[in-house]
Amino acid sequence: MNELKIIYQDKRKGLIKLKPETLTDLYTLYHTILPGDKVKAWTTRRIKKISVGEGGNGEKRPRKPMFLGIDVVAVNFHEFTGNLRIRGTIFEGPEDYVSFGSYHTLNIQPGNALKIIKDKGWPSYAIKRLKKAAQLGEKPPIAILAIEEGESTLALVTDFGIKEIGHITMNVPRKSGDIKQHEAAIIEFLKIVTSMVKENINPKIVSTLIIGGPGFTKEHFLKYLKEKSPEIAKKTVTETATSGTPQAINEIIKRGTLEKIVEGLEIARQTKLMNEFLKRLGKDEKTIAYGQEEIEKAAIYGAIENLLLTEDGLRTTDQEKRQFLENLLENTEKAGGHVEIVNINSEIGKQIKALGGMVALLRFPI
Repeated sequence: MNELKIIYQDKRKGLIKLKPETLTDLYTLYHTILPGDKVKAWTTRRIKKISVGEGGNGEKRPRKPMFLGIDVVAVNFHEFTGNLRIRGTIFEGPEDYVSFGSYHTLNIQPGNALKIIKDKGWPSYAIKRLKKAAQLGEKPPIAILAIEEGESTLALVTDFGIKEIGHITMNVPRKSGDIKQHEAAIIEFLKIVTSMVKENINPKIVSTLIIGGPGFTKEHFLKYLKEKSPEIAKKTVTETATSGTPQAINEIIKRGTLEKIVEGLEIARQTKLMNEFLKRLGKDEKTIAYGQEEIEKAAIYGAIENLLLTEDGLRTTDQEKRQFLENLLENTEKAGGHVEIVNINSEIGKQIKALGGMVALLRFPI
Protein backbone atom coordinates (compact mmCIF):
# COMPACT_ATOMS: atom_id res chain seq x y z
CA MET A 1 0.00 0.00 0.00
CA ASN A 2 1.36 3.46 -0.94
CA GLU A 3 1.59 5.68 2.12
CA LEU A 4 3.29 8.83 3.34
CA LYS A 5 6.84 8.00 4.47
CA ILE A 6 8.22 9.93 7.44
CA ILE A 7 11.96 9.43 6.89
CA TYR A 8 13.24 11.15 10.02
CA GLN A 9 12.40 13.81 12.57
CA ASP A 10 14.62 16.19 14.53
CA LYS A 11 12.42 17.72 17.25
CA ARG A 12 15.20 20.04 18.46
CA LYS A 13 15.45 21.68 15.04
CA GLY A 14 11.71 21.43 14.27
CA LEU A 15 12.58 19.41 11.16
CA ILE A 16 10.78 16.51 9.51
CA LYS A 17 11.93 14.82 6.31
CA LEU A 18 9.24 12.90 4.46
CA LYS A 19 8.23 11.47 1.12
CA PRO A 20 4.65 11.79 -0.17
CA GLU A 21 3.49 8.84 -2.28
CA THR A 22 -0.07 9.83 -3.27
CA LEU A 23 -2.30 12.82 -4.03
CA THR A 24 -3.84 12.39 -0.58
CA ASP A 25 -0.35 12.78 0.91
CA LEU A 26 0.12 16.02 -1.03
CA TYR A 27 -3.24 17.23 0.28
CA THR A 28 -2.08 16.44 3.83
CA LEU A 29 1.09 18.47 3.24
CA TYR A 30 -1.01 21.32 1.82
CA HIS A 31 -2.70 21.55 5.24
CA THR A 32 0.62 21.12 7.05
CA ILE A 33 2.98 23.59 5.32
CA LEU A 34 2.14 27.18 6.26
CA PRO A 35 3.54 30.65 5.50
CA GLY A 36 6.61 31.19 7.66
CA ASP A 37 7.75 27.56 7.49
CA LYS A 38 10.96 26.55 5.72
CA VAL A 39 11.01 23.84 3.04
CA LYS A 40 14.00 22.19 1.37
CA ALA A 41 13.79 20.00 -1.74
CA TRP A 42 15.37 19.16 -5.07
CA THR A 43 14.11 21.37 -7.89
CA THR A 44 15.19 22.90 -11.19
CA ARG A 45 15.89 26.59 -11.78
CA ARG A 46 17.38 28.80 -14.43
CA ILE A 47 20.75 29.90 -13.10
CA LYS A 48 21.78 33.53 -12.75
CA LYS A 49 22.26 35.47 -15.95
CA ILE A 50 25.93 35.84 -16.81
CA SER A 51 26.84 39.16 -18.37
CA VAL A 52 29.23 39.53 -21.30
CA GLY A 53 31.74 41.31 -19.06
CA GLU A 54 31.86 38.25 -16.77
CA GLY A 55 32.77 35.95 -19.59
CA GLY A 56 29.24 34.98 -20.60
CA ASN A 57 27.22 35.86 -23.68
CA GLY A 58 24.44 37.64 -21.75
CA GLU A 59 21.89 34.90 -22.37
CA LYS A 60 20.00 32.85 -19.76
CA ARG A 61 21.33 29.38 -19.20
CA PRO A 62 19.16 26.23 -19.21
CA ARG A 63 17.43 24.99 -16.08
CA LYS A 64 19.74 23.19 -13.67
CA PRO A 65 18.79 20.67 -10.96
CA MET A 66 19.68 21.90 -7.47
CA PHE A 67 18.74 21.53 -3.82
CA LEU A 68 17.08 24.71 -2.50
CA GLY A 69 15.67 25.92 0.78
CA ILE A 70 12.88 28.50 0.75
CA ASP A 71 11.02 30.57 3.34
CA VAL A 72 7.40 29.75 2.54
CA VAL A 73 5.10 32.55 1.39
CA ALA A 74 2.23 30.59 -0.19
CA VAL A 75 1.14 26.98 -0.81
CA ASN A 76 -1.26 25.72 -3.48
CA PHE A 77 -2.55 22.21 -4.16
CA HIS A 78 -3.51 21.23 -7.73
CA GLU A 79 -5.21 17.85 -7.47
CA PHE A 80 -5.73 17.31 -11.20
CA THR A 81 -2.13 18.03 -12.16
CA GLY A 82 -0.81 16.16 -9.12
CA ASN A 83 1.27 19.12 -7.93
CA LEU A 84 1.85 20.79 -4.58
CA ARG A 85 3.30 24.23 -5.37
CA ILE A 86 5.27 25.87 -2.55
CA ARG A 87 6.36 29.46 -3.23
CA GLY A 88 8.86 31.39 -1.19
CA THR A 89 12.19 33.23 -1.01
CA ILE A 90 15.46 31.32 -1.31
CA PHE A 91 17.63 31.14 1.83
CA GLU A 92 19.77 28.12 0.93
CA GLY A 93 21.27 26.87 -2.32
CA PRO A 94 24.37 26.93 -4.52
CA GLU A 95 25.67 30.53 -4.29
CA ASP A 96 27.11 30.45 -7.80
CA TYR A 97 23.69 29.81 -9.34
CA VAL A 98 21.03 31.57 -7.23
CA SER A 99 20.41 34.90 -5.56
CA PHE A 100 19.35 34.59 -1.93
CA GLY A 101 16.07 36.39 -1.25
CA SER A 102 14.76 35.82 -4.78
CA TYR A 103 11.49 33.92 -5.28
CA HIS A 104 11.20 30.30 -6.31
CA THR A 105 8.38 27.74 -6.50
CA LEU A 106 8.97 24.13 -5.52
CA ASN A 107 6.76 21.70 -7.46
CA ILE A 108 6.30 18.67 -5.24
CA GLN A 109 4.81 15.52 -6.79
CA PRO A 110 4.25 12.01 -5.40
CA GLY A 111 7.67 10.41 -4.90
CA ASN A 112 9.51 13.70 -4.22
CA ALA A 113 11.18 13.87 -0.79
CA LEU A 114 11.28 17.17 1.10
CA LYS A 115 12.27 18.64 4.45
CA ILE A 116 9.86 20.85 6.42
CA ILE A 117 11.17 23.08 9.21
CA LYS A 118 8.95 24.86 11.73
CA ASP A 119 11.18 27.17 13.77
CA LYS A 120 8.77 27.27 16.71
CA GLY A 121 8.34 23.50 16.69
CA TRP A 122 5.62 21.24 15.32
CA PRO A 123 2.15 21.57 16.88
CA SER A 124 0.69 18.24 17.98
CA TYR A 125 -2.27 18.46 15.56
CA ALA A 126 0.14 18.68 12.59
CA ILE A 127 2.19 15.71 13.79
CA LYS A 128 -0.97 13.65 14.31
CA ARG A 129 -2.16 14.50 10.80
CA LEU A 130 1.13 13.31 9.29
CA LYS A 131 1.20 10.10 11.32
CA LYS A 132 -2.42 9.35 10.41
CA ALA A 133 -1.61 9.78 6.70
CA ALA A 134 1.40 7.48 7.12
CA GLN A 135 -0.78 4.79 8.71
CA LEU A 136 -3.82 4.93 6.42
CA GLY A 137 -2.35 5.42 2.96
CA GLU A 138 -4.59 6.52 0.11
CA LYS A 139 -8.27 5.64 0.03
CA PRO A 140 -9.80 4.82 -3.37
CA PRO A 141 -12.21 7.43 -4.73
CA ILE A 142 -15.97 6.92 -4.66
CA ALA A 143 -18.31 8.02 -7.46
CA ILE A 144 -21.84 9.33 -6.86
CA LEU A 145 -24.51 9.47 -9.56
CA ALA A 146 -27.73 11.42 -8.94
CA ILE A 147 -30.38 10.56 -11.53
CA GLU A 148 -34.01 11.34 -12.35
CA GLU A 149 -35.89 11.33 -15.65
CA GLY A 150 -34.12 13.80 -17.92
CA GLU A 151 -31.31 14.89 -15.57
CA SER A 152 -28.23 13.28 -14.06
CA THR A 153 -25.10 14.46 -12.22
CA LEU A 154 -21.89 12.52 -11.69
CA ALA A 155 -19.32 13.41 -9.02
CA LEU A 156 -16.10 11.96 -7.64
CA VAL A 157 -15.41 11.99 -3.88
CA THR A 158 -11.87 11.79 -2.52
CA ASP A 159 -10.20 12.80 0.74
CA PHE A 160 -9.59 16.25 -0.70
CA GLY A 161 -13.14 17.03 -1.73
CA ILE A 162 -16.02 16.55 -4.12
CA LYS A 163 -15.59 17.18 -7.85
CA GLU A 164 -18.51 17.28 -10.27
CA ILE A 165 -17.30 15.49 -13.40
CA GLY A 166 -20.48 15.27 -15.48
CA HIS A 167 -23.97 16.73 -15.81
CA ILE A 168 -26.65 15.85 -18.34
CA THR A 169 -30.09 17.31 -19.02
CA MET A 170 -32.43 15.95 -21.67
CA ASN A 171 -36.06 16.58 -22.61
CA VAL A 172 -38.07 13.40 -21.91
CA PRO A 173 -41.73 13.46 -23.11
CA ARG A 174 -44.33 12.74 -20.46
CA LYS A 175 -45.81 9.28 -20.06
CA SER A 176 -49.29 10.68 -20.51
CA GLY A 177 -48.51 11.39 -24.18
CA ASP A 178 -47.07 8.94 -26.65
CA ILE A 179 -45.88 5.99 -24.49
CA LYS A 180 -43.55 4.62 -27.20
CA GLN A 181 -41.96 8.03 -27.64
CA HIS A 182 -41.53 8.30 -23.85
CA GLU A 183 -39.91 4.85 -23.60
CA ALA A 184 -37.58 5.56 -26.54
CA ALA A 185 -36.50 8.82 -24.90
CA ILE A 186 -35.85 7.04 -21.58
CA ILE A 187 -33.66 4.43 -23.28
CA GLU A 188 -31.71 7.17 -25.07
CA PHE A 189 -31.30 9.03 -21.77
CA LEU A 190 -30.04 5.90 -20.00
CA LYS A 191 -27.64 5.28 -22.88
CA ILE A 192 -26.20 8.82 -22.58
CA VAL A 193 -25.85 8.56 -18.79
CA THR A 194 -24.14 5.17 -19.11
CA SER A 195 -21.67 6.67 -21.59
CA MET A 196 -20.92 9.49 -19.13
CA VAL A 197 -20.29 6.95 -16.37
CA LYS A 198 -18.07 4.70 -18.52
CA GLU A 199 -16.01 7.64 -19.80
CA ASN A 200 -15.32 8.99 -16.30
CA ILE A 201 -15.13 5.93 -14.06
CA ASN A 202 -12.32 3.42 -14.12
CA PRO A 203 -13.61 0.35 -12.22
CA LYS A 204 -10.01 -0.56 -11.35
CA ILE A 205 -9.61 2.70 -9.45
CA VAL A 206 -13.05 3.73 -8.17
CA SER A 207 -14.15 1.55 -5.25
CA THR A 208 -17.92 2.20 -5.34
CA LEU A 209 -20.59 3.93 -7.42
CA ILE A 210 -23.50 5.23 -5.33
CA ILE A 211 -26.64 5.72 -7.43
CA GLY A 212 -29.30 7.97 -5.92
CA GLY A 213 -32.53 9.44 -7.17
CA PRO A 214 -36.31 9.57 -6.85
CA GLY A 215 -38.78 6.89 -7.95
CA PHE A 216 -37.72 3.95 -10.09
CA THR A 217 -35.29 5.79 -12.37
CA LYS A 218 -32.22 4.66 -10.43
CA GLU A 219 -33.38 1.01 -10.59
CA HIS A 220 -33.99 1.30 -14.35
CA PHE A 221 -30.54 2.79 -14.79
CA LEU A 222 -28.86 0.10 -12.69
CA LYS A 223 -30.55 -2.62 -14.76
CA TYR A 224 -29.34 -0.94 -17.96
CA LEU A 225 -25.82 -0.53 -16.51
CA LYS A 226 -25.64 -4.24 -15.64
CA GLU A 227 -26.25 -5.05 -19.30
CA LYS A 228 -23.86 -2.48 -20.76
CA SER A 229 -21.08 -2.31 -18.16
CA PRO A 230 -21.23 -5.19 -15.65
CA GLU A 231 -17.74 -4.44 -14.27
CA ILE A 232 -18.97 -1.05 -13.03
CA ALA A 233 -22.46 -2.28 -12.08
CA LYS A 234 -21.06 -4.78 -9.59
CA LYS A 235 -19.54 -1.88 -7.64
CA THR A 236 -22.86 -0.06 -7.15
CA VAL A 237 -25.11 0.64 -4.18
CA THR A 238 -28.39 2.61 -4.31
CA GLU A 239 -29.60 5.48 -2.19
CA THR A 240 -32.63 7.79 -2.08
CA ALA A 241 -32.40 11.36 -3.40
CA THR A 242 -34.96 13.95 -4.46
CA SER A 243 -33.47 14.76 -7.88
CA GLY A 244 -30.68 14.27 -10.39
CA THR A 245 -29.31 17.80 -9.89
CA PRO A 246 -25.83 18.72 -8.60
CA GLN A 247 -27.43 19.58 -5.24
CA ALA A 248 -28.48 15.94 -4.89
CA ILE A 249 -24.82 14.88 -4.61
CA ASN A 250 -24.51 16.59 -1.22
CA GLU A 251 -27.94 15.24 -0.28
CA ILE A 252 -26.72 11.69 -0.88
CA ILE A 253 -23.53 12.30 1.13
CA LYS A 254 -25.57 13.62 4.08
CA ARG A 255 -27.59 10.41 4.21
CA GLY A 256 -24.55 8.59 5.59
CA THR A 257 -24.07 5.95 2.88
CA LEU A 258 -20.60 7.28 2.11
CA GLU A 259 -19.41 6.89 5.67
CA LYS A 260 -20.67 3.31 5.81
CA ILE A 261 -18.74 2.43 2.65
CA VAL A 262 -15.41 3.99 3.59
CA GLU A 263 -14.69 4.33 7.26
CA GLY A 264 -12.51 7.34 7.96
CA LEU A 265 -13.02 9.16 4.64
CA GLU A 266 -12.50 12.78 5.63
CA ILE A 267 -15.45 14.30 3.76
CA ALA A 268 -17.86 11.70 5.16
CA ARG A 269 -16.63 12.21 8.72
CA GLN A 270 -16.87 15.99 8.44
CA THR A 271 -20.35 15.76 6.91
CA LYS A 272 -21.57 13.65 9.83
CA LEU A 273 -20.17 16.11 12.38
CA MET A 274 -21.64 19.12 10.57
CA ASN A 275 -25.04 17.45 10.34
CA GLU A 276 -24.95 16.86 14.10
CA PHE A 277 -23.99 20.50 14.69
CA LEU A 278 -26.88 21.76 12.52
CA LYS A 279 -29.31 19.38 14.24
CA ARG A 280 -28.33 20.73 17.66
CA LEU A 281 -28.44 24.30 16.35
CA GLY A 282 -32.00 23.75 15.05
CA LYS A 283 -33.08 22.43 18.45
CA ASP A 284 -31.35 25.34 20.22
CA GLU A 285 -29.24 22.91 22.25
CA LYS A 286 -26.46 24.40 24.36
CA THR A 287 -23.81 21.81 23.53
CA ILE A 288 -22.52 23.71 20.49
CA ALA A 289 -20.40 26.79 19.93
CA TYR A 290 -19.50 28.83 16.85
CA GLY A 291 -17.40 31.88 16.14
CA GLN A 292 -14.11 32.78 17.79
CA GLU A 293 -15.46 34.20 21.05
CA GLU A 294 -17.75 31.25 21.90
CA ILE A 295 -15.19 28.63 20.92
CA GLU A 296 -12.35 30.30 22.83
CA LYS A 297 -14.54 30.20 25.95
CA ALA A 298 -15.41 26.51 25.34
CA ALA A 299 -11.71 25.67 24.94
CA ILE A 300 -10.85 27.34 28.26
CA TYR A 301 -13.37 25.04 30.01
CA GLY A 302 -12.11 21.97 28.11
CA ALA A 303 -15.62 21.45 26.72
CA ILE A 304 -14.79 20.89 23.03
CA GLU A 305 -15.39 17.35 21.80
CA ASN A 306 -15.13 18.09 18.05
CA LEU A 307 -13.79 21.27 16.47
CA LEU A 308 -14.22 22.06 12.77
CA LEU A 309 -12.50 25.07 11.22
CA THR A 310 -11.79 26.21 7.68
CA GLU A 311 -8.25 25.89 6.37
CA ASP A 312 -7.91 29.56 5.35
CA GLY A 313 -7.54 30.69 8.97
CA LEU A 314 -4.28 28.79 9.36
CA ARG A 315 -2.97 30.29 6.13
CA THR A 316 -3.36 33.88 7.26
CA THR A 317 -0.28 36.11 7.26
CA ASP A 318 -1.59 37.69 10.48
CA GLN A 319 0.82 36.06 12.92
CA GLU A 320 -1.28 36.91 15.99
CA LYS A 321 -4.42 35.32 14.53
CA ARG A 322 -2.57 32.22 13.36
CA GLN A 323 -0.89 31.81 16.74
CA PHE A 324 -4.32 31.99 18.37
CA LEU A 325 -5.62 29.25 16.07
CA GLU A 326 -2.60 27.02 16.59
CA ASN A 327 -2.95 27.40 20.38
CA LEU A 328 -6.67 26.64 20.08
CA LEU A 329 -6.00 23.42 18.16
CA GLU A 330 -3.23 22.44 20.56
CA ASN A 331 -5.35 23.05 23.66
CA THR A 332 -8.39 21.28 22.16
CA GLU A 333 -6.39 18.12 21.51
CA LYS A 334 -4.67 18.28 24.93
CA ALA A 335 -8.15 18.28 26.50
CA GLY A 336 -9.10 15.17 24.49
CA GLY A 337 -10.96 16.96 21.71
CA HIS A 338 -10.81 16.10 18.01
CA VAL A 339 -9.88 18.64 15.30
CA GLU A 340 -11.07 18.70 11.68
CA ILE A 341 -9.54 21.16 9.18
CA VAL A 342 -12.14 21.69 6.43
CA ASN A 343 -11.65 22.56 2.75
CA ILE A 344 -12.94 26.12 2.33
CA ASN A 345 -14.35 25.30 -1.12
CA SER A 346 -16.54 22.42 0.09
CA GLU A 347 -20.20 22.87 1.02
CA ILE A 348 -19.31 22.25 4.66
CA GLY A 349 -16.46 24.78 4.46
CA LYS A 350 -18.82 27.45 3.14
CA GLN A 351 -21.33 26.72 5.93
CA ILE A 352 -18.61 26.99 8.58
CA LYS A 353 -17.25 30.19 7.05
CA ALA A 354 -20.72 31.75 7.31
CA LEU A 355 -20.73 30.85 11.02
CA GLY A 356 -17.46 32.62 11.76
CA GLY A 357 -14.95 30.14 10.37
CA MET A 358 -15.21 27.57 13.17
CA VAL A 359 -17.86 25.45 14.87
CA ALA A 360 -17.69 22.99 17.76
CA LEU A 361 -19.65 20.16 19.32
CA LEU A 362 -19.34 20.32 23.10
CA ARG A 363 -19.22 17.64 25.79
CA PHE A 364 -21.29 19.82 28.11
CA PRO A 365 -23.00 23.23 27.98
CA ILE A 366 -21.05 26.28 29.13
